[in-house]
Amino acid sequence: MLSDAEPVASPHDPRRRRWIAAATVVAVGTSVVGSAISPYLLTHYPALLLALAPEPRHVVLTTPLLSPAVLIPLTVARRVAGLVALFYFGRAYGEGALRLIERHFGGMGRLLRWVQRSLTRFGAAVVLVLPMPSVCVLAGIAGARLDRTLLAMILGQCFWVSVTWAFGDLLSEVTRPFVAFVAEHVGVATAICVALVVAWQLRVRLRRPPRDEPPGPEPEG
Repeated sequence: MLSDAEPVASPHDPRRRRWIAAATVVAVGTSVVGSAISPYLLTHYPALLLALAPEPRHVVLTTPLLSPAVLIPLTVARRVAGLVALFYFGRAYGEGALRLIERHFGGMGRLLRWVQRSLTRFGAAVVLVLPMPSVCVLAGIAGARLDRTLLAMILGQCFWVSVTWAFGDLLSEVTRPFVAFVAEHVGVATAICVALVVAWQLRVRLRRPPRDEPPGPEPEG
C-alpha cells in the first residue's frame, strides 16, 4: 500500500488551534471579501483581486489585464497559502473538520469519505491531481506529510492555474468587452456582488454546527 502519511502527535494545544483557526478565517475571509467587491477590484486593482480571491472566474477575467508572468505566480502563491492553512485546519480539528465540509457539500459525504480513504492510501498524489480546499482539509485529517503535500499543492496549482489562464486567453475577445462593461457600471455591479455574497454567507451561517464541531469558517464554494 502506498502512503506518505505521518503519525500525528498529541492533539494541538488550544492556543495553536486558535492560531490555525485564525489563519483559516483569514484565508477564507479574504476570498469572501474579494468576491464581494470583485467588480471594483477587477476595474482598478486586478492583481489585488487575485491576491484576495484567486477563484478560476477571476483568473479568466483578469487574463486580458495582467501578464501571465504576474498572474500565474501570484495566483499559485495565494492559493497554496490558503491550502496550507486548510491543511493545518484539518490536522488540528480532525473529524470535526470533516463534518464541517460534509455539511457544506451536502449529499457528497460518501465521496468525501472515498477521497479520505484515497489520501490514506496514496497520500500527496491525490492532492497533486485535485489540489482543492476540501481535499487539503482531508489531507490534514489523514495525517499526510506536509513536505510532500506542499510540493503536490504547488505543482498541482501551477498546472491548473496555467490551464485556467490558457482558457481565459482563448476567451479574451469575449472577456475584454465584459470587463469594459463592468468598468462602466462598477458601482452597480459591486453593489450586486456584495448583496449576493452577503445573502450566501447568511444562508451558510444559519446552518450552525453542533457545539462539538470546530469554530471554523465555512468554505465559500
